[in-house]
Amino acid sequence: MASEEAEAKEQPKKSKSKAPIFIIAFLVILIAGGAAAVFVAKPAFLFGKGEKKGPAEETTQENPASKPMEVGPLMDLDAFMVNLAPGSVRKMLKISVSLELRNESTAEEAKKRMAVIRDRIILLLTTQRDENFDRKEDEIKKELLRRLNVILGEGAVKNVYFTDRIMQ
Repeated sequence: MASEEAEAKEQPKKSKSKAPIFIIAFLVILIAGGAAAVFVAKPAFLFGKGEKKGPAEETTQENPASKPMEVGPLMDLDAFMVNLAPGSVRKMLKISVSLELRNESTAEEAKKRMAVIRDRIILLLTTQRDENFDRKEDEIKKELLRRLNVILGEGAVKNVYFTDRIMQ
């Protein structure tokens, strides 16, 4: 028995090769990649969409998200530089505002009332603290929209855009 133990110690243990594991992993990745490519590309011969649609059919089944967003006339206002509300870490705000208007006649009316429009924007901006502005930008835009539509008539201003903003 001692000689059998000695022989067992002398012979190195046979390690199992890791090659089959790597081959299987490679095949799984290859198959998954091929399946992903087929479903992403959606070839017509697999999904039965080989025939070309006419122009009338294409427009009726168009995705609404693929249409460009319709934007009314834009009015760029001169930049505003205001002091922020007391207690703000940053004290000054420089911001550029653009208004999306309902139509061109609304743009003419806005030009006539520009002093009032600028006043309402400044009054709202000076009540904001810097941390409020960072977290509540959408709410500030909605409030500006509400205030400007009071001046120009309901629905006259469709949207408010901040095109540039610097706080110091």
